[in-house]
Amino acid sequence: MKKHSADYWLLIFAVGLTAFGIIMIQSASFYATMNTSGPYYYASKQLRSAIIGIIVMVFLWNFDYRLLKKFSLPAYIVSVFLLLLVLFAGTNVYGAQRWLVIGGFSLQPADVAKLALILLLADIFSTDPARINKFRYIALAVCLMGIVCVLVMLQPNLSTTVCIAAITIAMLFAAGLHWGYLAAAGAGAVAGGVYLMVSASYRLERLKAFWDPWADPLGNGYQLIQSLYAIGSGGLLGVGIGQSRQKYLYIPFAESDFIFAIISEEIGFIGCVCLFLAFVILIWRGILVAHRSNDPFASLLATGIVSMIAIQTIINLCVVTGAIPPTGIPLPFISYGGTSLMIMLASVGILLNISRYTELPPPRRKLTAKLSKNSIWHNN
Repeated sequence: MKKHSADYWLLIFAVGLTAFGIIMIQSASFYATMNTSGPYYYASKQLRSAIIGIIVMVFLWNFDYRLLKKFSLPAYIVSVFLLLLVLFAGTNVYGAQRWLVIGGFSLQPADVAKLALILLLADIFSTDPARINKFRYIALAVCLMGIVCVLVMLQPNLSTTVCIAAITIAMLFAAGLHWGYLAAAGAGAVAGGVYLMVSASYRLERLKAFWDPWADPLGNGYQLIQSLYAIGSGGLLGVGIGQSRQKYLYIPFAESDFIFAIISEEIGFIGCVCLFLAFVILIWRGILVAHRSNDPFASLLATGIVSMIAIQTIINLCVVTGAIPPTGIPLPFISYGGTSLMIMLASVGILLNISRYTELPPPRRKLTAKLSKNSIWHNN
């Protein structure tokens, strides 16, 4: 297919959300780090990650996406190796061993593994579309996902495990998996999630705090209560950028997992609606890229990337607003986290690349004559 201009809406909203995220990270974290690492510590690190991520995004934007098929299996193997390495040599933070620190650079392998798995699944099921309903290939996809999920759970990291499983199911659905297999996969994922939720005492305590956070307001329910206070304090228009009161050490991890609570307080309901619409437009443009592509590999790859962005956004917003039990997953492009941001920007670079080879919609026809009142005009 003839190459054409990329979908610049993807670029505009991805970079715009990243810039807004850096501003909000600065606002949310300056007080907590003022007397320790400095008021610009988190924002400056996020800015460096953004610069690297944009460089990678531009490279992948101009790199023929079809060549990525050659790197799908090596990328998956490397990501599994990194997940194994983090279990033995990772840095333990708050009881979770999820980060590799190499020369002052922090890497979260689980974020790398998500994109690597998406790339490999797109390669497997695009080579022969008939594979999607063959049991051995379904079993292969489940095994590939299972290896990553088990290693991520050992960190432990339930939220990322759920995200990886949901992305896999979304890709299999887009590839044309029979509804019977799909229902079985969904039921298995739900059953596994429930088991993992109740199998660990600290997760069970989080579940109890979700049902009634005020039963333990200074313990497991504290973070959610403070988050709801922040959201409620924002009102319609917010208290203003930089004017949050909940960031004064009331909300733990205000710059990362719960940054949306600070955003809600500072820009209010109308600002949050605008932010939500920005995510909706970004996701919608990604869906159009997947839908308009005639290349099965490109279509599945775009589907996986869009699913990753959408699922993480939904989970984070639901956690912060108390719609689902508390769990740690970043808000894409916004939350503090260098690896997450770089992977998201790299993924947008792939979407921009694919968008250059999609079918363009037919041009809109111009209205050249006056229509009667009963006429129906169909724009293409």
